Amino acid sequence: MSIFKLAGRVAALVIGIVGSVVALIVTLITVVAFHTNQLFDTSGLTNTSHSHGFIGFLCFVLGVIGSLAAILFPGFATLLLLIAGLVMLYVAGGWGLIPLVILALAAWLAFADRSSARARAAR
Repeated sequence: MSIFKLAGRVAALVIGIVGSVVALIVTLITVVAFHTNQLFDTSGLTNTSHSHGFIGFLCFVLGVIGSLAAILFPGFATLLLLIAGLVMLYVAGGWGLIPLVILALAAWLAFADRSSARARAAR
C-alpha cells in the first residue's frame, strides 16, 4: 500500500469519526427538541409523530464502524458511511444534511483510495 493510499484512508477515518460525532449531536438535538415540544404542547395535536433517537444512535455506530473499516476494507467502509449518512436524513430531516455531507466526503475518500480488482489480479 502506497503512502498516498494510506493517507487517504486515514483521512477517511478521521473525517468519518467527525461526521459520526456530528450525526450523534444532531440526533441528540432532534430528540431533545421533539420531547421539549411534546412536553409543552397543550393541544395534543403533535403527539402523532415519533422521535427516531435509537435509529440516529445506530447511524452513529454505523459511521464509527465504517470509519474504522476504512483502513483495511475501503469498499465496505464506503457502503457503511453512505448508509449512515442517508439514514440521517430520515432521522433528522433537513438537519441530517450536515452529517450526510461529512460522511459522504469520508466515503468518497475511502472509495477513491481502494485497490481496483484489476490491480489485485495483476499481483
